Amino acid sequence: DFDSYPEIKKNVSSYLCKQNTLAFAAGALGALMTESDLPLANADKTIGFVGGGMITAIDDFLIGYIQGAHYIDPEVKVLYSYVGNWEDSGKAHDLAHDQYVNGADVSFGVCAPASFGVCQAAYEDQRYAFGVDTDHSGQLAISHPEQAEYTVSSAVKQFGYAIYDGLKSIYDGTIVWGSNNSFDFDSGYLEMIETDVFVKTIKEGKPELYAKYEEVVNDLLAGKISAFTGNSAIGKSSILNRIDS
Repeated sequence: DFDSYPEIKKNVSSYLCKQNTLAFAAGALGALMTESDLPLANADKTIGFVGGGMITAIDDFLIGYIQGAHYIDPEVKVLYSYVGNWEDSGKAHDLAHDQYVNGADVSFGVCAPASFGVCQAAYEDQRYAFGVDTDHSGQLAISHPEQAEYTVSSAVKQFGYAIYDGLKSIYDGTIVWGSNNSFDFDSGYLEMIETDVFVKTIKEGKPELYAKYEEVVNDLLAGKISAFTGNSAIGKSSILNRIDS
């Protein structure tokens, strides 16, 4: 709130990303996968979500994820769980495992490093996973290559690019001090990265699925889709189900 602290208007500018719009793409991809004939997809139209905790940013992810899934098919069921922290990959693993047992064929780990537990569960249960913040598949290819093949994509907020552009705007004099900059999907700073596994599994493996997903991404980039935010929508859907281990 720059109006409450006018003294910082002279040399502070804030940068935020609308993670709900990024999660919309993840939910759409998950819904397309759960309804497909991918080798590890089951007959249930169910996907999962493992969050770090019940905070606004994570709930933004969850709501966008739900909306994206329902944009593809309102009958897709979303199972969601919270680890309660950002480090306990063991608990994240157990929560994802419970979701897979209850019909989910893809789970979205949104719990920072603990998300690698979701990737491990996907490997053990022969299902699919999405990571967050960094390329989980690429990192696993180095440390646990047997798990990397089950992590199809990761939702990444490219703050490195945003900071670079911000610094460049200082250099060229175009920065607006005392401003809040909130980046939507169409900013180019948000992406479900197309990893080697994504290319093999989705882009080349299921081109018809990829075409539908690409259409959603293009509509997000064009600003044709508005994703919900806040936590007011949680619990309003009869096909949203919380699962705690």
